[in-house]
Amino acid sequence: MTYEFSSDWFSWNEETWKSILDQIGLIPTKVLEIGCFEGRSTVWMIEHLFGTEGGQIFCVDAWEEVPEAEPIFERNTQIALARNPKILLQKRKGNSTLVLPQLVSSHHNSFDLVYVDGSHDAADVLCDLTNAFLLCRSGGLLICDDYLWNFGDNPCATPKLAIDSFVNCFFRKVRLLHAPLYQVFLVKL
Repeated sequence: MTYEFSSDWFSWNEETWKSILDQIGLIPTKVLEIGCFEGRSTVWMIEHLFGTEGGQIFCVDAWEEVPEAEPIFERNTQIALARNPKILLQKRKGNSTLVLPQLVSSHHNSFDLVYVDGSHDAADVLCDLTNAFLLCRSGGLLICDDYLWNFGDNPCATPKLAIDSFVNCFFRKVRLLHAPLYQVFLVKL
Protein backbone atom coordinates (compact mmCIF):
# COMPACT_ATOMS: atom_id res chain seq x y z
CA MET A 1 0.00 0.00 0.00
CA THR A 2 1.13 3.53 -0.70
CA TYR A 3 0.42 6.80 1.00
CA GLU A 4 -2.06 9.27 -0.45
CA PHE A 5 -1.35 13.00 -0.14
CA SER A 6 -2.87 15.94 -2.01
CA SER A 7 -0.09 18.36 -1.04
CA ASP A 8 3.35 18.49 0.54
CA TRP A 9 3.87 21.12 3.21
CA PHE A 10 6.30 19.07 5.26
CA SER A 11 9.07 17.21 3.43
CA TRP A 12 11.38 20.25 3.14
CA ASN A 13 11.51 20.27 6.99
CA GLU A 14 12.78 16.71 7.36
CA GLU A 15 16.53 17.42 7.25
CA THR A 16 16.19 20.34 9.65
CA TRP A 17 14.23 18.18 12.10
CA LYS A 18 16.89 15.44 11.93
CA SER A 19 19.64 18.01 12.52
CA ILE A 20 17.85 19.65 15.47
CA LEU A 21 17.05 16.30 17.11
CA ASP A 22 20.68 15.20 16.71
CA GLN A 23 21.90 18.55 18.03
CA ILE A 24 19.93 18.23 21.28
CA GLY A 25 20.25 14.43 21.50
CA LEU A 26 16.51 13.80 21.56
CA ILE A 27 14.93 10.46 20.64
CA PRO A 28 11.27 11.00 21.52
CA THR A 29 9.03 8.37 23.03
CA LYS A 30 5.96 10.58 23.41
CA VAL A 31 4.95 13.11 20.72
CA LEU A 32 2.02 15.50 20.32
CA GLU A 33 1.02 16.84 16.91
CA ILE A 34 -1.44 19.74 16.78
CA GLY A 35 -2.87 19.92 13.26
CA CYS A 36 -2.53 16.74 11.20
CA PHE A 37 -4.44 17.25 7.92
CA GLU A 38 -3.78 14.13 5.80
CA GLY A 39 -1.00 12.83 8.04
CA ARG A 40 2.11 13.59 6.00
CA SER A 41 4.07 14.83 9.03
CA THR A 42 2.44 12.17 11.24
CA VAL A 43 3.60 9.39 8.92
CA TRP A 44 7.12 10.84 8.78
CA MET A 45 7.27 11.03 12.58
CA ILE A 46 6.03 7.43 12.92
CA GLU A 47 8.70 6.28 10.48
CA HIS A 48 11.67 8.41 11.64
CA LEU A 49 11.37 9.91 15.13
CA PHE A 50 11.13 7.00 17.51
CA GLY A 51 13.84 4.63 18.66
CA THR A 52 13.71 0.85 18.64
CA GLU A 53 11.51 0.81 21.76
CA GLY A 54 8.71 2.63 19.93
CA GLY A 55 6.50 5.23 21.54
CA GLN A 56 3.25 7.15 21.42
CA ILE A 57 2.01 9.88 19.14
CA PHE A 58 -1.07 11.93 19.99
CA CYS A 59 -2.74 13.64 17.03
CA VAL A 60 -5.13 16.56 17.54
CA ASP A 61 -7.19 18.00 14.68
CA ALA A 62 -10.79 19.06 14.15
CA TRP A 63 -10.78 18.23 10.42
CA GLU A 64 -13.47 20.90 9.98
CA GLU A 65 -12.07 23.02 7.13
CA VAL A 66 -11.27 20.02 4.93
CA PRO A 67 -13.33 17.08 6.25
CA GLU A 68 -12.25 14.81 3.40
CA ALA A 69 -8.70 14.93 4.84
CA GLU A 70 -9.68 12.88 7.90
CA PRO A 71 -10.29 9.54 6.10
CA ILE A 72 -7.03 10.10 4.18
CA PHE A 73 -5.27 10.67 7.52
CA GLU A 74 -6.79 7.42 8.79
CA ARG A 75 -5.60 5.41 5.77
CA ASN A 76 -2.11 6.94 5.78
CA THR A 77 -1.53 6.43 9.50
CA GLN A 78 -2.84 2.84 9.34
CA ILE A 79 -0.20 2.08 6.71
CA ALA A 80 2.56 3.70 8.79
CA LEU A 81 1.47 1.97 11.99
CA ALA A 82 1.34 -1.43 10.26
CA ARG A 83 4.97 -0.87 9.23
CA ASN A 84 5.92 0.35 12.73
CA PRO A 85 3.92 -1.74 15.21
CA LYS A 86 5.73 -0.40 18.30
CA ILE A 87 4.15 3.02 17.80
CA LEU A 88 0.79 3.74 19.41
CA LEU A 89 -1.37 6.50 17.93
CA GLN A 90 -4.05 8.31 19.89
CA LYS A 91 -6.32 10.47 17.76
CA ARG A 92 -8.13 13.32 19.50
CA LYS A 93 -10.68 14.88 17.15
CA GLY A 94 -11.75 18.38 18.09
CA ASN A 95 -10.70 21.99 18.30
CA SER A 96 -7.28 22.21 19.93
CA THR A 97 -8.41 25.03 22.25
CA LEU A 98 -10.76 22.48 23.82
CA VAL A 99 -8.77 19.25 23.45
CA LEU A 100 -5.38 20.46 24.73
CA PRO A 101 -6.61 21.59 28.18
CA GLN A 102 -8.09 18.10 28.61
CA LEU A 103 -4.68 16.60 27.80
CA VAL A 104 -2.98 18.94 30.28
CA SER A 105 -4.93 17.38 33.14
CA SER A 106 -3.59 13.89 32.43
CA HIS A 107 -0.35 14.46 30.46
CA HIS A 108 1.17 17.58 32.08
CA ASN A 109 4.96 17.87 31.46
CA SER A 110 5.14 14.50 29.68
CA PHE A 111 5.67 15.02 25.94
CA ASP A 112 9.19 14.89 24.50
CA LEU A 113 8.16 16.78 21.36
CA VAL A 114 5.17 18.97 20.55
CA TYR A 115 4.59 20.06 16.96
CA VAL A 116 2.29 23.10 16.71
CA ASP A 117 0.81 23.26 13.20
CA GLY A 118 -2.92 23.79 13.64
CA SER A 119 -4.69 27.08 13.13
CA HIS A 120 -2.91 30.03 11.53
CA ASP A 121 -4.95 32.57 13.51
CA ALA A 122 -2.62 34.30 15.99
CA ALA A 123 -4.99 33.95 18.97
CA ASP A 124 -5.43 30.21 18.32
CA VAL A 125 -1.69 29.68 17.86
CA LEU A 126 -0.91 31.51 21.11
CA CYS A 127 -3.42 29.32 22.95
CA ASP A 128 -1.93 26.18 21.35
CA LEU A 129 1.62 27.23 22.27
CA THR A 130 0.70 27.98 25.87
CA ASN A 131 -0.93 24.57 26.25
CA ALA A 132 1.95 22.92 24.36
CA PHE A 133 4.36 24.42 26.88
CA LEU A 134 2.38 22.88 29.74
CA LEU A 135 2.35 19.50 27.99
CA CYS A 136 6.05 19.47 27.05
CA ARG A 137 8.54 18.11 29.58
CA SER A 138 11.67 20.01 30.63
CA GLY A 139 14.30 19.39 27.96
CA GLY A 140 11.55 18.63 25.44
CA LEU A 141 11.18 20.31 22.07
CA LEU A 142 8.44 22.65 20.86
CA ILE A 143 8.28 23.09 17.08
CA CYS A 144 6.23 25.98 15.72
CA ASP A 145 5.34 25.73 12.04
CA ASP A 146 4.57 28.44 9.50
CA TYR A 147 6.42 31.26 11.27
CA LEU A 148 6.75 33.22 8.02
CA TRP A 149 3.41 32.12 6.55
CA ASN A 150 1.46 35.09 5.31
CA PHE A 151 -2.00 35.15 3.85
CA GLY A 152 -3.06 38.74 3.45
CA ASP A 153 -2.26 41.91 5.34
CA ASN A 154 -3.72 41.07 8.74
CA PRO A 155 -0.91 40.18 11.21
CA CYS A 156 -3.52 38.57 13.49
CA ALA A 157 -4.21 36.03 10.75
CA THR A 158 -0.67 34.61 10.86
CA PRO A 159 1.25 32.46 13.38
CA LYS A 160 4.20 34.91 13.58
CA LEU A 161 2.51 37.34 15.97
CA ALA A 162 1.62 34.50 18.36
CA ILE A 163 5.04 32.84 18.16
CA ASP A 164 6.82 36.16 18.80
CA SER A 165 4.50 36.91 21.73
CA PHE A 166 5.02 33.46 23.22
CA VAL A 167 8.81 33.61 22.89
CA ASN A 168 8.89 37.09 24.44
CA CYS A 169 6.67 36.08 27.36
CA PHE A 170 8.43 32.75 27.98
CA PHE A 171 12.00 33.85 27.18
CA ARG A 172 13.28 32.67 30.59
CA LYS A 173 11.61 29.28 30.17
CA VAL A 174 12.66 28.33 26.62
CA ARG A 175 15.83 28.27 24.56
CA LEU A 176 15.53 29.27 20.90
CA LEU A 177 17.54 26.98 18.61
CA HIS A 178 19.28 28.19 15.48
CA ALA A 179 17.50 26.83 12.40
CA PRO A 180 16.04 28.00 9.07
CA LEU A 181 13.37 30.50 10.03
CA TYR A 182 10.22 29.02 8.51
CA GLN A 183 9.86 26.92 11.64
CA VAL A 184 10.81 27.92 15.18
CA PHE A 185 12.43 25.35 17.49
CA LEU A 186 12.30 25.87 21.27
CA VAL A 187 13.70 23.69 24.05
CA LYS A 188 11.71 23.91 27.27
CA LEU A 189 14.02 24.75 30.17
